[in-house]
This record gives sequence, C-alpha cells and structure tokens, in this order.
Amino acid sequence: MNAQLFDRLLHEAEGTALDFKSQQYPFVRANRQQKSEILKDILAFTNSWRRVTAYILIGVEEVRGGRSKVVGVEHHLDDADLHQFVNQKTQKPVDFQYLAFEFESKPVGILAIPIQKRPVYLLNDFGRVKANTVYLRDSSSTRIASPDEIAGFGAESSITSPSALELEWGDEVTRDRISTIRVINPVVLDPLEPESIMPAPEPRKFGFPRAFEEPRSYYEDLIEYTRTMLMVRPLFFSLRNSNATTARQIRFEGEIIADGLIEVRDKLPERPRTRLAFASDSSYFATPRPRPTNIQVQSLPDRFRVWTEFGDVRPNEEVWTTSPLWAGSPQSVLARLEGELIGDDLPSPISCSLQLRIDNQHRMMTQADVDKFMYGDFD
Repeated sequence: MNAQLFDRLLHEAEGTALDFKSQQYPFVRANRQQKSEILKDILAFTNSWRRVTAYILIGVEEVRGGRSKVVGVEHHLDDADLHQFVNQKTQKPVDFQYLAFEFESKPVGILAIPIQKRPVYLLNDFGRVKANTVYLRDSSSTRIASPDEIAGFGAESSITSPSALELEWGDEVTRDRISTIRVINPVVLDPLEPESIMPAPEPRKFGFPRAFEEPRSYYEDLIEYTRTMLMVRPLFFSLRNSNATTARQIRFEGEIIADGLIEVRDKLPERPRTRLAFASDSSYFATPRPRPTNIQVQSLPDRFRVWTEFGDVRPNEEVWTTSPLWAGSPQSVLARLEGELIGDDLPSPISCSLQLRIDNQHRMMTQADVDKFMYGDFD
C-alpha cells in the first residue's frame, strides 16, 4: 500500500474488491456475535470473484459519487491475533494482512485480501457465521453462495504465472518492442498572431454584411489546434504472454508522473470548424470522426491516470493497443509510467514501470503548419 493507491481507492465505489468501514471492528474484549462481523467480511471477500486484491479500508466514511472521507481509527488490530482467530476456524488457512497505515495525518486500518483458491468456510458455527456455508461478496453486500457457484470454484482456470506477462512500449512504425526508455521528439511552436493568418476583409456589396467571414476566435482556435497537433506524439503499448496458458481478461491501470509540465490525452482534439462548414456540411472543412480508442486517461492535479484493456492473451502471443496514448510537453522532461497488470486468473497484480523521455524541437509556427492542419488529416 502507498499513498497513491490509497487515494485512488478513495475515489472508487464499494464492490467485490473494496469496502469502507467508518469505525474499527469490535475485536478485543468483544463477544462472539461482535467478533463474527470481521470474520464474515474476511470470508466474503476471500470467496468473491474479482481481478485484484480486495481492500477493506477501516476509518474511512463512504461518500457515494465522490471521494470517500478519511476519519481515522482510535486503535489498530494485531495482525497475528487476527490470523490466529480466523485460521483456527476455517477449513484451510486464509491469506490476508492487517496493515496500520497513515493518510492525511490520520491513522487508518487496511485489510488486504489477495486472490486465492476458494471456497473458504467455517468448520463450526461462530456468532452469526454458520458452519459449512460459503459467504460471498456481491456488489456492496454479502450473501450466501449458491451450489452452482460453489461448483464453479473448482472449474476456474489455472493461475497464470506473473513472470510470463511483460508490458513494454511499442514503436508503431517498426513494430519493435522497447524495453528501455521510450524517446519522443515533438515539435513546440511559437504561435502566430491570429491577424497574421486572417484573410484581408472583402468589400461589402450593396451594404449587405459578409455572410461567411470568420471571427477572430476561429483563428485563435486554429492556431492552438495546430500547436497541440505538433506537440503530442502517439505512444503504443505491447503485451507479451510467454505462458503456456491463456491469460484471461488482462488490463493495465497506472499513472504517469513527470518532472515537469506534460500533456497526456487519449484522443486528439477536434479541428475547429468554419461557419462555411456548418452552412454547407462540406466534408472538406468538416471535423474528422473521432477514432475508436481502447485507452482512457484521467487528468489529476499532479499526474495522469491511464487504463487500457488487452482482453485474453494467448500463449506466446503479443498484443498491441489498437489506439495510441498521446503525450507531449512544452519543455523537455522525463516521465515514468507506474502501474499494474490485472487479470481474471492472476494471483495478484503485476507491477510495471516504463520510462519516457520527451526531447523537444522548438521553432516558430508558419502559415504552412496552419494550412496542413486546417485542410489535411493528421496521422
């Protein structure tokens, strides 16, 4: 656990891999009914179907549709005592961990429950938890698993070896994988003044207004569009599976952090449209349709969150993202992408780290640059 992951969890909703508890579980000097609360939650998350480690954040008050509030706890539970309490009652040991953590200067407790073989159940009744009953986390509540669901546990896919999955940058031109630092060379333009590209006004005829004369704001947008199109460069990901089995429903979640200003986006901006384009619906002036993307980017104050899905990756297969991540900067910077590969049959997320260097070329914008992106497509 680190501050970045904890903050990310605060923005997520409760489900099969996440729960918020505003108060610490009753445990020390608690009766059987009270202590069965934490026992039932650990069993339910252990048996839940999920792709990632499950977390119960204790000392956090849920805020639906927003960032959950950290309220803190007055005391922590002992990890060794919890393990003895749980594993003396289950038919096999449960893999979990209690972590004492501090966030925003407040102490919080974290129960981390990795993906493991299931089902897990009690040998004897304890408090509100019944013996030989498989409890299951379903959405944001707990229920008893059906016989069909329990039968499906044994038919689950074999676990994929984490070391056999490798994420790297991919060069979209050569189709080479780049295991070292990825270098891109965007062009940073000193913008023109809108007046320098605005055509001379035509004389009015018979005192009538000019119907399709573009406002100054159109040329301002066109200059900014040209600057952005040359400043960002496409980045592709490549994922290789060296396993002898298929890796199921693999996705990547990570964050890009730079030592300076950086711009990251999942799609290009739309080309400014002229009034003539709206009037005539001319394809010559119309904005191209957005291309489909399988990468998503969320801008945060000091970093960018990135998601992409690879789906099933067969043995010895190499899968590329079908659309690029666009990145650039008004200055030369170093950046890193830190994240995890997550999959249906991975025992735990696989940590990934990719490096990026942006070496800029700098020059003055020209009329030819503007014309290129006003009339042409960008690839």
